[in-house]
Amino acid sequence: MVDNGKINEAENQIYDMTSDNNMVNLEVALLFYSYLNDKDDDFLQKNDFCRDEIKSGITELVSRYGLTGITEIFLSEV
Repeated sequence: MVDNGKINEAENQIYDMTSDNNMVNLEVALLFYSYLNDKDDDFLQKNDFCRDEIKSGITELVSRYGLTGITEIFLSEV
């Protein structure tokens, strides 16, 4: 979905998928944001997304899992 420019739709699915606090789904979600972060700014902008949305998505995600202490690990490269 990301490669097809459907970033917001993919993020919505990630949000729904992680609503059960399953740790496997957390891993998938973090990989999603990592993959998204590898995209260049032009790609993100063209598809109505930005780095701040990646940061807020990660922050929200780890907060929902009660893992706010590890946020800086993921955001240090974003």
